[in-house]
Amino acid sequence: MADHDKHGLASDDDLLREMCSGCTECFATLFHRYCRGVFSIANRILRDPREAEDILQEVFLAIFQQQERYDSSRGSVRCSSRLY
Repeated sequence: MADHDKHGLASDDDLLREMCSGCTECFATLFHRYCRGVFSIANRILRDPREAEDILQEVFLAIFQQQERYDSSRGSVRCSSRLY
């Protein structure tokens, strides 16, 4: 199984652990898994697609920059605000 196929099946926690080890494909997988939902929520709140795109970028930039702070014992990736 190719690495990118394997990452698509990995749990969010596994993806974050691998991201901390330098796996850029893991970040891409996490982004693709959640970008639509984050954009949708931001767009519903802001009612401006351009502003929603800015929020999307800020959220994932914060996740990338603070990935080592994630603690799975405090909540899931999906529901965690502790990433940013």
